[in-house]
Amino acid sequence: MKLKQQITNFYQVLKALPDNEEYNSEGVRNAISVKADGLLQILDDNDKHGIEVDEKIFSFLSFVKGYDLPRFEDNYYLFTKEDLEREYKRLGNITLLSGSEIDY
Repeated sequence: MKLKQQITNFYQVLKALPDNEEYNSEGVRNAISVKADGLLQILDDNDKHGIEVDEKIFSFLSFVKGYDLPRFEDNYYLFTKEDLEREYKRLGNITLLSGSEIDY
């Protein structure tokens, strides 16, 4: 799968989740967070080998990695769909970003 497809998949799945969801350490957000972390490690290795990846991709995946953080005062999630939307829009046209065509 191409990196740009996985980023879009992450966004679509997370956007479809309910907004007022209680924290669940074994939920969908956690599963996607773990996948984003794995992708970040792969991209970091690629970067070390001279394969260029746009910083916007790193930024979005870092956000997704932390998207499952709880708010400790009420056991809900720290980030909302509005935060997700804002971060996704910062990517702009994913197809134009270097590294978006990487297969992993």
